Amino acid sequence: MFQINPSHTVRLLAALACGILAPACASSTRIESPVRYSGSAGVSPARASADTAKLRKAPNLSRKSLVSAVLERNPEIESMRQAYTAARARPAQVSTLPDPMLMYEFAPLSIGASDVPYGQTIKLSQRFPWPGKLSGSEDKANAEAEVVEQRVEITRLDLAKEASTLYDDYWLVGRALETNAEHRELLKKLAEAVRAQYAVGRGQARDQVAVDVELAQLERQDLVLSSDQESLRAQLNVLMHEPPDAPLPKPPRKLDVATEAPPSSPELQRIALGNRAELRAVDAEVRAAEAAGEVAERQYYPDITVSGTYTSMFRMTEHQWMLGVELPLPIAQGSRDGAVDEANARAASARGRVKRVADQLRLQVDEQRRRLLQAIAIVKLYEKRLVPVAKQQVSVGLGAYQTSGTDFSDVISAENKLRDIQLAELMAWAELSKRRAELCRAVGQPAHQCRLGGAK
Repeated sequence: MFQINPSHTVRLLAALACGILAPACASSTRIESPVRYSGSAGVSPARASADTAKLRKAPNLSRKSLVSAVLERNPEIESMRQAYTAARARPAQVSTLPDPMLMYEFAPLSIGASDVPYGQTIKLSQRFPWPGKLSGSEDKANAEAEVVEQRVEITRLDLAKEASTLYDDYWLVGRALETNAEHRELLKKLAEAVRAQYAVGRGQARDQVAVDVELAQLERQDLVLSSDQESLRAQLNVLMHEPPDAPLPKPPRKLDVATEAPPSSPELQRIALGNRAELRAVDAEVRAAEAAGEVAERQYYPDITVSGTYTSMFRMTEHQWMLGVELPLPIAQGSRDGAVDEANARAASARGRVKRVADQLRLQVDEQRRRLLQAIAIVKLYEKRLVPVAKQQVSVGLGAYQTSGTDFSDVISAENKLRDIQLAELMAWAELSKRRAELCRAVGQPAHQCRLGGAK
């Protein structure tokens, strides 16, 4: 009676595996896709904490240090970076051969039978996709990973601009509080002038009341500005992934922002078209769609399955070993035609988005440049004309009041106008800095590293 030999079965399996799966094993070796993203997100916690501590110990808050801390510590960037890492792991998954299939059959009635041998069949098979299917899927996954990579850069640029804008507001509120303190001292001098006039019989009690009203108004404004300052400090801390009430250095007295005109609009548009991650993202979407189209085209061709079989059902050794080839018959073409049409339409749509995004980028650059030029002109107007004239008006009014006892309301009105103009000048400087950051974002550069003569 023929009996099954376990070691014989193992040798059969090994022989089948070597004969059929040698090409599969060679082609399915995994090649790691390198993570190319080199942004600053993911900095070690120790280094990030040290940088933040250094930022807090500085006498004044620096825009560059602030934005760098945001880009190092903000959890949104780390989340996007992990999404990119996940996307980079996708190509290796779609470019490898499917697992081989092992089939084992036996004839249960032959077990223990005395008149027939034990009957068994062992089959090992490997499916080989048609050439171009796996490589096309890999190309598609690589392009989709690049889309995610560009979204990481978009997130970084947006966070840099947001942090820079909050920095400008933080500076504005701090300087407004200092301006109010300067006007408080000015009002004290006006109060001394009122008392001097009153001592010689030319002053009026209402003049002192007018000064007291202005001082109370300044106190009210300080309360509002202090609340705004705390709110901005909390927003900046949250961007750095810090507690909202963590301390921050005071802003510098002068906002370091250039007032020279930017390059021409065509030059800036050229820079933007070469820099913008949004354009690179849609380019990658086009490549992904085109790769999907190539994969859809390959679906017309069948996958080939190669198999090797050993069976003990036949007594002749020549009949116990079988080699086979299996392939589907691609008869139903409707689904394949639809997949190709869909892929081609998606690719055409993606190519249309490239043109639309490029047009939008050009328009955005041109608009931001014009807004920056307007902000520069307004700052120069305040600096050269409005502020000097307003200061002169206060000086002339106070001199006239002290010498000839003119109406004190004219002096108060001049002081109010000077304060309003000085605060408006501060707002103009902050707006100029924001417009610089907007233009830098439009050409694809972070606000704290802009090379267009912008804020530092």
